[in-house]
Amino acid sequence: MPDATAAGAGKPAKLPRDLVTRWGGRKEFFDHGWVGVPLRFLESRAEMKPHDLTPTEAIFIIDLMAHKWDENLPWPGYKRLSKWMGKSEGYVRKVARGLQTKGFLKRLPRIGETNLFDLEPLFAKLASHIKSPPPSGPRKRTVRAPRKKA
Repeated sequence: MPDATAAGAGKPAKLPRDLVTRWGGRKEFFDHGWVGVPLRFLESRAEMKPHDLTPTEAIFIIDLMAHKWDENLPWPGYKRLSKWMGKSEGYVRKVARGLQTKGFLKRLPRIGETNLFDLEPLFAKLASHIKSPPPSGPRKRTVRAPRKKA
């Protein structure tokens, strides 16, 4: 692991911040792509009003976002989502129904094809939830010295 301070300068050295480095230098983890998740979503999901998002619902949304490659609506099948989540297809359908009931997404059924999932309701709720910056101001990143191996 690189030294956290510049040689002799006493200042933190600039460490690489790319995704591969953050994931232990394992390029193979990204062979199938990656999903961008805003920190605001992760920080706010448990505080959304009038309903919060459970961890399972948040993972469901992140899995949907893995299928949203552009402005078009994602359309993964429940079979694929259930495999990714390690849950039964019936349970995953229940999660989707719950998110629709809570007003976080709209399921648009299609005959002979997988549903379309409209996430605009989630985006609108998230935008209204974060209209002002957090009271503590912007997040500050600190560089920590690497832990010593025992």
